[in-house]
Amino acid sequence: MQDWCNCINDIPSSQEKAVENNTNEITIEEGTDVLCRLRCLFDQSDYYQQILLMQAAPLEWGWKKMQNFFRCTSHQARHAIIQRTNSGNLAKLVDNRGNKSLDCSVAEAVEDFYLDDEVSRQSSNTKDSRKSKNHGTVVIRYMIMSIGETFELFKLQIA
Repeated sequence: MQDWCNCINDIPSSQEKAVENNTNEITIEEGTDVLCRLRCLFDQSDYYQQILLMQAAPLEWGWKKMQNFFRCTSHQARHAIIQRTNSGNLAKLVDNRGNKSLDCSVAEAVEDFYLDDEVSRQSSNTKDSRKSKNHGTVVIRYMIMSIGETFELFKLQIA
């Protein structure tokens, strides 16, 4: 509680008067209640929302203090600090990879190519099989070429 109040006290003088008016009206019990509710909200949130909530902690807090206060993993606490430092307060993580799911026709083309005898061979052991929900019992196949060679051959055949 003291750290949160100290963080409020370290605000630049231009904002000091506005904060003074607000902190004088809040009792210690009310401040404690807010912190308890913040922890409850943190416990009910998912992984990424927890990282977002941890960014509201005082800037002086290190990842260990954040980890102890919020009872989270060290990875989450470090990630919150990095995200706050790089993107500003209460910044959401943006995934820039742009990974999109494959089209069904592309997935079928890849599977048919893999099942071709030029690329893979069936296991000689009749017991080498697995059960699939979608395809029933499937015989295990072994690649004849490396993945890089197979990919180059796939690009040549599809193009």
